[in-house]
Amino acid sequence: RRLVATTGETTRFAVTGHNITDTIDFDKNGGIAPLTFSTNRKGARVYFEIKYAGAYYRYDWRGEASVLDSGRGPGSVTLHWDGHRQDSNGEPSSSHGLMRNGPVEWTATVSPVDGVGWGTTLSGKSTITRKPHPHDLTDDGSPDLLMMSQYGDVHLQSSLYYPKHDDLSWENTAGVLWMYLGNGDGTFAPRVKLGGGWNEYTRIVSIGDLNYDGHGDLIAYPPGNVDILTAPSFTNGYVYWGTGDWRAPFKPRAADMVPGKGAKDVF
Repeated sequence: RRLVATTGETTRFAVTGHNITDTIDFDKNGGIAPLTFSTNRKGARVYFEIKYAGAYYRYDWRGEASVLDSGRGPGSVTLHWDGHRQDSNGEPSSSHGLMRNGPVEWTATVSPVDGVGWGTTLSGKSTITRKPHPHDLTDDGSPDLLMMSQYGDVHLQSSLYYPKHDDLSWENTAGVLWMYLGNGDGTFAPRVKLGGGWNEYTRIVSIGDLNYDGHGDLIAYPPGNVDILTAPSFTNGYVYWGTGDWRAPFKPRAADMVPGKGAKDVF
């Protein structure tokens, strides 16, 4: 046999670069991370796996993408990841939730779609980041739900599908307010006593950051005032502005009550 013609194109396949940096920021691109690998030839396929740093299992999320392009010149292939983990079948799952902020390890195998040339396996480390979100107890960017049992036990019930670590304030039947500092993984440090006398109110609501100063605030409802969870048009409550200091997390009670309509509009 003899070679009768050639296009001059190389059969060697190589990855020439990628866009994965030290951080994967889910506050950008509408919460989607585009993971792009550049190649010396068009027509590439990528298998991508990512997991928490140091995890013994193979992956928390696995993705695949390919570009069917037989033209000449360099090319690229991109996966789009929204931060969700996967179930045992490799499908996104609300029960598995989003991956938490923190260090991760990834592996990518990039190969030519046409099978000409050898593929390349790359690996690296990065850190998932998001801005703090209200009521995010697990540091994954989504609000969480706390449930109290009939015995008074508090449990992290679920992460709703769609401060660095949120903390929990809890009042017991004696009117004592306790602070549980969040660890950022859905667990809490031992409680710290903040003070008594809170049983003068019929309901205390963690409103979030009401005045946009970066600190969580409370609204407390005295007897005779209906709270906004049942009748928002008739709500009057006292505001306790947050300080950002866990040892004394709230300022003294504001002199003026929050009017019903104003509170409803905020909520």
